[in-house]
Amino acid sequence: MIASSPSTPEMSPGMVYRSPIEVLIPDAVFALHRALSIDREDKKSHEDIEETSFLSRASILSCAHTVEAIANCCLERGVKVPGRLLRKVSRWPTREKIDFYLHEVGKPQLDWGQLFAQRISDLIDLRNNYVHPGFTPQGATVVVAGGANMIEPDLRGPEFNFLKIPKDPRAWKPAHGVIVLRALTDFLDQLFIDTCALDSNGVARLICDRIDSASMNGVFAGALYDACYRMKANWGLEPRCMQSLYAEMVSRGVRFESGQ
Repeated sequence: MIASSPSTPEMSPGMVYRSPIEVLIPDAVFALHRALSIDREDKKSHEDIEETSFLSRASILSCAHTVEAIANCCLERGVKVPGRLLRKVSRWPTREKIDFYLHEVGKPQLDWGQLFAQRISDLIDLRNNYVHPGFTPQGATVVVAGGANMIEPDLRGPEFNFLKIPKDPRAWKPAHGVIVLRALTDFLDQLFIDTCALDSNGVARLICDRIDSASMNGVFAGALYDACYRMKANWGLEPRCMQSLYAEMVSRGVRFESGQ
């Protein structure tokens, strides 16, 4: 995808303030797109099957990290509090960070008992399981192959209560990636559009790259727009908060030419 201004671009010194969201969501979408493309093939090699597993995990983990990144963007860009307090809050759990942000901007608290929030709580727990690993007992079978002992774990383990995907990441498939991506985008819509009532400019200022130079100033969401295109084309997902980002780019005179 190419993003450019209507006129011939000019080089000018400046700063780009990067947002992790511009990496995480596109990574999740593109990895899932590739995983599903391989999974649809009639004849798959052992390497193909492994690749779909790797890509599914990459997509799901990008979504999981996005939740934490969103919470931190809300704190760092969305509220004005003393630095000492910000450093303290930044060490809080993800849900508490989001609650703090909503309190500071005068918006109602999320009901973490609603299904969309329970699914995102599962995704937070999924991420925590990765970064705070523990030893979990799991059934397995020892198989003798080629004179060597191989352990085949039983992947029919427990599921997350609301996402309804396996807790064991080795069992994740592309279909699980679609479930997680849908849960993430539903949550972003509930948080930014329904609860905070942010317009496109408000969403962009929170989660997009920011550019400060003589030839261009403001927010830039090229990679997010490409991800948005793929979500709609492949899975019928049209997250309102991401659609609003594209509207914001158009209003700022940025022209998009998708390579799809």
